[in-house]
Amino acid sequence: MNLLIALYFLCPKIDLIIFEGGVTGVRLQDFIALILLYKIYGDYNLLNLRFVSLIYITLNILLSYFNESFNITLLAWLRIFEYYVIGYAIYKYLDIKYFKLIIYIEIIFISLQYFLIIPNFDPGRGIFLSNQYSGTFGTPAEFSYFVGLLSFYYLTKLSLVSIFALIPIIISNGVQTSVLISLANLINKIKLGNKIKILFIVLCSAVFMSIYSKDVFDVMNFFKVISTYDYTTFDISYFNEKNVFLYDPLLPQTLNMRLSKWGVALHLILTSNILQLLFGNGLYVVGGALDSGIIRFIYELGLMPLFYFCYKLYKKNINALVVIFFANIFFDAWISSVTGPIIIAIYLKSLHE
Repeated sequence: MNLLIALYFLCPKIDLIIFEGGVTGVRLQDFIALILLYKIYGDYNLLNLRFVSLIYITLNILLSYFNESFNITLLAWLRIFEYYVIGYAIYKYLDIKYFKLIIYIEIIFISLQYFLIIPNFDPGRGIFLSNQYSGTFGTPAEFSYFVGLLSFYYLTKLSLVSIFALIPIIISNGVQTSVLISLANLINKIKLGNKIKILFIVLCSAVFMSIYSKDVFDVMNFFKVISTYDYTTFDISYFNEKNVFLYDPLLPQTLNMRLSKWGVALHLILTSNILQLLFGNGLYVVGGALDSGIIRFIYELGLMPLFYFCYKLYKKNINALVVIFFANIFFDAWISSVTGPIIIAIYLKSLHE
């Protein structure tokens, strides 16, 4: 069981079979998930879904019909169920020894990638050499957030030295925003009183902002631009075509890529009817990356499940809520096949332990 879970993350994401208009192609990870489902399907808790959850999923699929994405949303929910199977298997079975094995193998991969000996494997961009390593995953962001989230999952079993040693591995491939998860892991690991912990968070945040002062200024300027641009000419078809690319010369490329995507999504959220606002427009209606899991969750799944999950984590484990929030500010972590299962495992662990 442990070996199967490890293989799920260690196998590069390469489409073996491609379906036109599908969420993704069929990958080796899908077959591993099926084997895991076969092994654990008899566990009552695996399929102990509440009736209200089934009603919500049905409503979300029906609402996707009005955005002409019914088939895609239906397939996407099957994909989310796959993530749930992997996340549940992590929660029930993954031993920390296999976590360490995954990390050691990934370190070998990223070292060879950093020195341009072996390539990165990205389903979207193909196979290419770059010292912005991604390990066995598709993108540097997937690698960084995977290590950060899985480190949080095993936080109580890892030493402070291990948590500290993982920080340069997580952030040195250019994914600067992943430092927030590293910071949260480090602070949560240190046993401090609440007042001292708050002071420490403020101090670390000040240091972070001073190091990345230009990036903080860029983000502030980004929100200024996105709040003044007129997005009323856009509709849902933008996410199918994506032939409009807004550009501001004062912003770096990573934020310019978000000007159109975030702006259109926020505009459509604000103009949604009450059902769409509460229950979403349909899972995966955005299609490719929106580069913000929070905005994507609100647009595709609605406010009802967002409030539900936030409330449950707030009551059970506020540290988990903070880490998951950090992972989804500039990355679609909850919809990723790499980080989605880890978030589900964190959620299950927070509720039941």
